[in-house]
Amino acid sequence: SMTVPDPDFHNFDKDRLEKSFDENQVWAAYDTDDGMPHYYALIRYMISKNPLKVQLSWLNSKNNSKLFPINWVGSGFLKTSRDFRIGKQEINKTLNSFSH
Repeated sequence: SMTVPDPDFHNFDKDRLEKSFDENQVWAAYDTDDGMPHYYALIRYMISKNPLKVQLSWLNSKNNSKLFPINWVGSGFLKTSRDFRIGKQEINKTLNSFSH
């Protein structure tokens, strides 16, 4: 057995406040499957800050050719870096759906 000191973690809850959101920001959003932030959203328009109501566009992978030789994205894995394209727009009112 080994003693490991408690590491310092950043508390994202302190950053996830209505006043922290603004237009043209990119936020990571939680995946409902495993509760991890696998998605990215571009805040297009602030409708209101309190209560939070934003128009956002989801950012989608342009392609997965950089992940060759295995089609990871086609196999159900998410691509979370590199080139993105602006996708579907929607209105979001849920502060807790965002991570950082």
